[in-house]
Amino acid sequence: MQDALISGAARRYFHLGCYVEKQREFARGHFVISLRCPEYDGEFLPGQFVNLKCDDTPYGRLYRPFSVLEFDIEARTMHIYYHAIGSGTIWLAARKKGEALKVLLPLGNSFTVPDKAQRIALVAGGVGVAPLIFLARFLRQNRPDLVFDFLMGARNFDSLCIPLLQDAAIDAKFATDDGSHGHAGLVTELLTDVISEKRSNSPKTDYIACCGPTPMMAAVQRVALKLGLRGEASLEERMACGIGACFGCVATIENDDGSISRVTTCRSGPVLPIEKIRF
Repeated sequence: MQDALISGAARRYFHLGCYVEKQREFARGHFVISLRCPEYDGEFLPGQFVNLKCDDTPYGRLYRPFSVLEFDIEARTMHIYYHAIGSGTIWLAARKKGEALKVLLPLGNSFTVPDKAQRIALVAGGVGVAPLIFLARFLRQNRPDLVFDFLMGARNFDSLCIPLLQDAAIDAKFATDDGSHGHAGLVTELLTDVISEKRSNSPKTDYIACCGPTPMMAAVQRVALKLGLRGEASLEERMACGIGACFGCVATIENDDGSISRVTTCRSGPVLPIEKIRF
């Protein structure tokens, strides 16, 4: 299992200068930055990420990982959603059009929705919504017959950043801890309800993809294991190098034989089989 997960050996990484095209604040402190990368002519898949260098901060030498929200291969432009809450992201929010950022890309692996899947659940928490919006767009374009339920949870209404989903034309169901919008409670409660719904002329859920806070993903794992569903989780970790060199993002994986392996999230993930993760 460990060898199967470590699939980044043949990957190529590029350290490039990308230029700010625009910034948009969707909600208080929630931004999407658009970066033009004229030297990059490759592709991005849902779940992959980039490392950005955020200078003029106490930790300016360290890169920060950001999931890709959308990638336009023809325009060579990527869009990144982030919450400006720390010194690095606050610095990033102040960048203006035309400024250059140092970017390491493309990093990590991607979601692998089974070919036989007919109905899937995408479960997002907080800024973990970004790779799942990317995945929803990708599936809508490449697998139009696939049905998906998009579930989004957050602490409160402001943290849901609903305009992101509206821009992507995604009809989502919401849960907030404080009950300010949608279901009052946990997004995993919504997940259980969706899976247990009896739908006429509609397939049952047979795959779950999730990204968000660790406690949320651990709860999604419990639902998946209880119901015998296959799933994947995109882990959120600090990844200073992005290529498996610094060992700052080590995750614990249970192998098929019951043994335990330690793998770097940036290189073996960030997307891992949900049943294999030891949260």
